[in-house]
Amino acid sequence: MKKSAHNSQSVVQQPTRGRSEQRSRAKRRKVKLSADQQAELDEILHLGNLGELEPKISAPDPSGRKVAEVMDWVATLPDLIRLELLEYLTAGPKKWLPFGVTPERWQAWSEEQQESWKASVLVWRYEDIYQIRRHLQRIVDRHRFPIIPFGQINCDFVVDEKNRLRIRANDAFVRVVNGIDVDYLRRCPICGRFFYAVRINQPGCTPEHSSALYKRQQRANKKRARKMTAQRKRAGSAR
Repeated sequence: MKKSAHNSQSVVQQPTRGRSEQRSRAKRRKVKLSADQQAELDEILHLGNLGELEPKISAPDPSGRKVAEVMDWVATLPDLIRLELLEYLTAGPKKWLPFGVTPERWQAWSEEQQESWKASVLVWRYEDIYQIRRHLQRIVDRHRFPIIPFGQINCDFVVDEKNRLRIRANDAFVRVVNGIDVDYLRRCPICGRFFYAVRINQPGCTPEHSSALYKRQQRANKKRARKMTAQRKRAGSAR
């Protein structure tokens, strides 16, 4: 069987659970996401799966720079991340205009202002991708670290129609993951991709990887059974 090129040591294996806990989790229904929530989660997972970001490549200070000056730094990034940044920038101002700035006001900006903002967009997008991958890994690692540190979160306090105080996060990642069932958010032991499982007993990100993991587990079970049988035989012959 061909071994995966992925370094399995970098993937956190899900801890073994007791049968009672497994049955309890299997009976619990998965939190259903709306179409918009699922689309946003898919985008987060896409960004988190763009590749390894360690060591982090220091970004230049974009203040007052032109896009061309930042492109030298962009060229040093891994292929998938570099393409993501360029596609995001070329998607147009509607994707990354500052809050409250209309396309008409954007056209009124000077060329120098527009260039500086575009350079900042590239750097900020890279920082977002880096943080998203770190946050996803922290959630997957939650069994080792029950408290998940996210650092400072920009949020608003909102009074709803029933005069109840609500907290509304301005961070896109926090809005997306807020309320999802973390038992379904996993990292594939085969390829290392983050994914949101369809079923509670889905071990891999694709049917092929799930099948490979099932077979791997069956081989491990058979090996364990043979070892226990041999131990019992040795114990019986020693009497």
